[in-house]
Amino acid sequence: MPRNLGRQVFAPAKVEGAFRQVLSGKKPHQLSLHLHSEFPCTNGTTEPGQKFLRLHLTPGFNGHEELQYLLVKVEDQTELTLCRETVQAITRDAIQPKKAEEEVKQNQQLLQATLDGSLYYIQAFQAVRDQAGKIVDFTWVFTNRVWNEHY
Repeated sequence: MPRNLGRQVFAPAKVEGAFRQVLSGKKPHQLSLHLHSEFPCTNGTTEPGQKFLRLHLTPGFNGHEELQYLLVKVEDQTELTLCRETVQAITRDAIQPKKAEEEVKQNQQLLQATLDGSLYYIQAFQAVRDQAGKIVDFTWVFTNRVWNEHY
């Protein structure tokens, strides 16, 4: 067992509390642990990383309701947890541009409605520049409802 793993997995406060809960409640209990340590990898080397474990604590009683044994199952959920976090990050990254696009669309609609409510002609033009940066023409970008109704 790696030197840091034992100390961190069986940290007294969290694990002892779980054991006490099982013994006092006489019911199974689950405990999730997130560890930062060195762990053996599948290729036999040790690399720093993180580990997500779930402990399943199940008491076994005899006929007199006395504790006979305590079954402890350790389940490695590192891959599942990291995959879940990756999916959440990808989903979050995919949603943000859609939200931004929707906000731009709403702002454009609000601006159009505001300008269309004006009784005056409103137009916007964009400068067209040559290679030297000198303005040589304009491109018509926007006009409001009043201009469109009259021309």
